This record gives sequence, structure tokens and C-alpha cells, in this order.
Amino acid sequence: MKGLIKNLLREGLETPNIWYHGTRSLLPFKSFDKVMDGSGIVSSGGQRYGGFFFTSEFSNAEYYTEWFVGKVTINNLIELPQAKHPPTVMKQAILDKKNYVTVNVLDGSMHSNIAVVPHSNLNDIKILDWVFVSDKEFYFEALDSMFGGEEEEDGTIYVSQWIIQEFFNMTGGGLDYALNIPIFNEYFNSKIEG
Repeated sequence: MKGLIKNLLREGLETPNIWYHGTRSLLPFKSFDKVMDGSGIVSSGGQRYGGFFFTSEFSNAEYYTEWFVGKVTINNLIELPQAKHPPTVMKQAILDKKNYVTVNVLDGSMHSNIAVVPHSNLNDIKILDWVFVSDKEFYFEALDSMFGGEEEEDGTIYVSQWIIQEFFNMTGGGLDYALNIPIFNEYFNSKIEG
């Protein structure tokens, strides 16, 4: 019996603290911010929850995104195995100022564990990676439109590296971070400098 308990404890310690988040953001971000609450693909009318939801299944996070799935770790998670409705768990997490995990929740068409992190605990989230899950050509067109370059006679939008740099300067920076994302780096390098 003692050996079984040790094995179970060891397995629990070896369970990776990896979570996924699907976002509608065209640009990968360095950290979660409460102003992004309600910007998800399923938030009709900008519904705000008071925090963010994460799933243990990559393919589940893909359902909630147009462009990127964020791979994160979350500190200070507390399991609530009896809870099965993440928005209700989020309300409790906000009151308690704690990060909770609901286990084996049917979310969309699949079961996964769901972690909820209220705005008060956003520092507990560490972004490890951004995985691009869309079509490259469609993404590049969306970026061209966002950066608002000049439209040519044939209807194509001309965006230069300078326009992109100025966009980041006006919005508070972050170009160096975005350039670490391979698909964005490819987009940036496909533009001429001037």
C-alpha cells in the first residue's frame, strides 16, 4: 500500500503543468491583460468573465481561435473535481482570488480539464509558446489590413517594415517579442524596409 501511494504521488508531481488558450488576437502577446477579457471568438457582444479560461487539450484550444494557441503554465492551481461549469467556477475564483481547475469537463465536443484564472491572478500565467494554427496567406492578408498600408491600383495593400515598426511604436512596442514568433518573423521579413 505504501508503494502505491508513493507511485501515485510521483505521478502527480510528474504531471506537466501545461495549458492551452485559443485567442482571436492577430499578434501574440507577452502576457495576459484584463483588457483582453471578452475578446475571445465565442464571447458574443464582448461578454466579460472576469478572467481567462485554459484547457488541458491543444485541439480544444484550437476551437477557440482564428490564429494562435498559447501554451502556458499556471501557478497556484487548486482542483475542484465536483465543479463542471467553468463560468460558475470563474465566479467563485474571482470571489476567492484563486486559480481553479475543473476536471473532465465536456467543452464543445470533447472532454478536458479547464483552468480558470481571475484578473487578480494574471501574474500566475507564464506564456511558453505561441503555435500558429491558421492559413499563412490568410494571416498575412489580415496583417496587411491591420497595419493599414497603402492600397495599390491592383487592390493589393502595400505594407513596409517601416509601417509595421511605426504601428508597434504607436501602440506601446512589442515588435521584438513578435519577431520571436516564426510566422510573424516570416511576414515581417517578406516586407521591404522602406
